[in-house]
Amino acid sequence: MLNAPMTLVDWYASSDRGLVREENEDSLLLVVPEDPAVAGGKGILAVVADGVGGSVGGKIASSTAVERVRETYFSSERGFIPALVESMRAADREIVEKASREPSCRGMATTCTAFVVHGYDGYLCHVGDSRAYLFRDGVLRRITEDHTLVGRLLADGLITAEAAARHPQKNVIVQALGSGQDPAPDTFHVNLENDDVILLCSDGLHGFVSDEYIASRLSCLPVREAGDSLMERAKEMGGADNITVIILRLAGKDPSGGRGSEPCTEPSSFARKRTRNALVCAVLAALLCGCFFFLWTCREFGEKVPPNLGDVIRITK
Repeated sequence: MLNAPMTLVDWYASSDRGLVREENEDSLLLVVPEDPAVAGGKGILAVVADGVGGSVGGKIASSTAVERVRETYFSSERGFIPALVESMRAADREIVEKASREPSCRGMATTCTAFVVHGYDGYLCHVGDSRAYLFRDGVLRRITEDHTLVGRLLADGLITAEAAARHPQKNVIVQALGSGQDPAPDTFHVNLENDDVILLCSDGLHGFVSDEYIASRLSCLPVREAGDSLMERAKEMGGADNITVIILRLAGKDPSGGRGSEPCTEPSSFARKRTRNALVCAVLAALLCGCFFFLWTCREFGEKVPPNLGDVIRITK
């Protein structure tokens, strides 16, 4: 365990209140241990938490979660997944205790998504509707399921993804830390590979920015530029919620990860919206360019083979 290679070569972590909310109720944490013994034993820890319960309570809940997860995880002598679960349950108890003491904090709760990178192993523990994604070989795959009312309907096949995105109750959370119910986190083990990218985010990003757009930024931009681009895109789409993003990129043969060497263009869906009027006026030119456009689109944004399902193993649900 102590000799596991540290494979993280670049990272991004940022949180913003957005354009509508008065306060930022999100919290984040990224710990890259400098001590080789700690790094080899515990790995790198990234946490995103999205608080609910008002501007005061929400922030207290999310900040309590990330700090308690950090303290408990790094002091635990248990294995990776048991330590993460222990950490979330400790955070849940502390949030409930604080809410019972402070009337202004009653009803506060928070999502919490924690990811550990230890060599080429990833360990994930998740409660709520923040998300964890794996980006590999040009394909963005969501690892977590949203613990929301609509997320349950989607997981049970009772609603389509398109209908879920428009559902009026899509943000109703059914599991959170501090809710008064014992949390039952989803846990996963991920077999990591060179050049993999892990993305953790709150719903201020994934609720407003499409997976297609996220993949396009991760495909062609260095990690920090990609992170800034995603934050700005969420604001361009209204910025109606707090926005939190953590990006971790693992080492590969190409130090740049193959990013930044080619022009970074918008996904075809956004490009079509911006040029619709021009295409109507130039239909003949569009027809002549149709074959080229089709081939280019398929190559850049077409359906690709997703990461091997065996690379992500659900441990608990």
